[in-house]
Amino acid sequence: MKELENNTKGFSLLEITVSIGIFSFLMILATGIFQSVIRGQGSAIASQDTQESLRYVYEVMGKEIRNAQRGTESDTVANSHICLLDNSDTDNRVFNISTNGDFGATSNIFYFKDKNGQCIYYFLINDVLMIHRDDMAGSTYTVATTPQSISVTAFETVINDNAYNEVFSNWVQPDVTFRVTAEAKGHEFLNNETKIQTTISSRMYE
Repeated sequence: MKELENNTKGFSLLEITVSIGIFSFLMILATGIFQSVIRGQGSAIASQDTQESLRYVYEVMGKEIRNAQRGTESDTVANSHICLLDNSDTDNRVFNISTNGDFGATSNIFYFKDKNGQCIYYFLINDVLMIHRDDMAGSTYTVATTPQSISVTAFETVINDNAYNEVFSNWVQPDVTFRVTAEAKGHEFLNNETKIQTTISSRMYE
């Protein structure tokens, strides 16, 4: 009678344990790579949305700023409508900056008089960039210029303007430089800061 062969082939407990360990490591590595890709994609989309929102804001601001007119204390007083927020060295300029905190602003206030005689003010309230309009008829309103999906953490303005005087030989073409820092609201991995800077010149030549 033929004896049955003793089959000793198979996996030992140690081999099975090592195999499970390697498989688990590869799964964890693949999951980490997948999460990293998803986070990178989400961050890129959030950053793109933030940049597009800021570009839209700059486009709206640019149209008004390019048509800003020189505001003088005399003509605003004559019309019972004063755009000036500060009384120091702001008369006869196109662009002005105030630090007095009007409108509940949490940043400096950039303001000017537009081509229709409206006083236009830009400033931050907490993390929202606001615009306040004040016309000659006494109608005022304040609205947000940035969507709720982004948080504006900094709004800086640098103006290049001096008081116009017919005998002043060093008069400059007025312009303003904006530096805005913003980030997308949401999960922590989306909060990549986006910084955009632009300079806009006024078309005021007199």
